[in-house]
Amino acid sequence: MAPFHLWPKMRKKKIGTNRKLRGSTKNQIIPKARVIFWRKGYHSTSMREIAKSVGCKPANLYNYFPSKEQLLFEVLYEETKQLISLIAHLEDDEKTHPVEQLRILIKNQISLLMGSRRPSKLLFDMEFEKLLPAKRKIIIGLRDRYDVILRKIIRRMINAGVIPPVDEKMAGFCIVSMVVRSRLWFSPKGKLTVDEVAEYLFRFALFGLLGKARTGDAANWEKPLSGAPGEGT
Repeated sequence: MAPFHLWPKMRKKKIGTNRKLRGSTKNQIIPKARVIFWRKGYHSTSMREIAKSVGCKPANLYNYFPSKEQLLFEVLYEETKQLISLIAHLEDDEKTHPVEQLRILIKNQISLLMGSRRPSKLLFDMEFEKLLPAKRKIIIGLRDRYDVILRKIIRRMINAGVIPPVDEKMAGFCIVSMVVRSRLWFSPKGKLTVDEVAEYLFRFALFGLLGKARTGDAANWEKPLSGAPGEGT
């Protein structure tokens, strides 16, 4: 048996190791669950199948997630929170040109939508309603913050005289819908890269906000692309 004076040190080391292992395992479960939920649907996916993909026993999953519904929530929450983290700095940014802010917001969202976590974005369409009301409220709260940031950018564009007055809420909804739905038709094998698609959608959104008022400062944002969206984009 180890001397008494070594016991606190040994115990502290053991606790730290367990915490590190626990976090690592949870981070392995979420991406596996994301893909399986997307491929098979929430109701057709079992905790046993998710456990098998991770390489653990089903009972081990319940150490991290008390239910399959909680696991779905964690997948959707992680993705929404990550999106907010990419654009949160724009909320109170009074230095960057508001048009450039719009470009940054769309580019960051497209990069996330078209990246390695693309399957989880489709889960919002198919499985969001499977969450309990309290959990849906949390996700909606994050979405609302995204909407607030986008509307602030649109308001700054109006105040700067870049675009004419518009219904900020409706304009925001239109931009979000356009960007989010692009994940359904985009193909990595298409003729446009992710960055080029982001630039195209940014200009499409900008010119939609401008209407017929493409004058002055707006001319600086018209940049040609190497291609244009089409079949297999």
